[in-house]
Amino acid sequence: MANYEIVIRNETDKGDETPIASGGGAPQSASEGAAEITGRQAFKKVMAVGGIAASFVNQVVSYRIQTVSLRTGAEEQQERLAFAYSIAKQVGGTLLSTAVGAAMGGGIGAVVGLVVGIAHTAISYSQKAEELRIQKTVEDVGLRYLNARAGGSVASFSGSRLRNQ
Repeated sequence: MANYEIVIRNETDKGDETPIASGGGAPQSASEGAAEITGRQAFKKVMAVGGIAASFVNQVVSYRIQTVSLRTGAEEQQERLAFAYSIAKQVGGTLLSTAVGAAMGGGIGAVVGLVVGIAHTAISYSQKAEELRIQKTVEDVGLRYLNARAGGSVASFSGSRLRNQ
């Protein structure tokens, strides 16, 4: 009769190559394996918990910012807070991608993370600029139609989005 042995290994993290279950040897307690957490494993756990916490904080802060004008009537203050919060989120995202890159790939990973964060911010700014350009175009077309209906007595372009303001 043949003897078979089943060995289960954790191949996801190359730090520990010992079998999880085997036929021989002294039994190991669960606390022995838990005490040997590497820096990467700890970082992954912190990132998982941090992602959940960041989502919660983002929801609460965004709600508070979006209701400033309803609570106080200060629309300009709400716009300033929303702008400051978006800048803080972009800086935080760049720092986070740099930290993740450093944790996963050392110095080269940090540089790659920084480049990715800066590229993300640049894309965000270019998309916002394009959105403002489209809004200005639509506003100008509407003013031209209004001018034509009014017989030429209305401004033919939007002065609200001039470059010198």
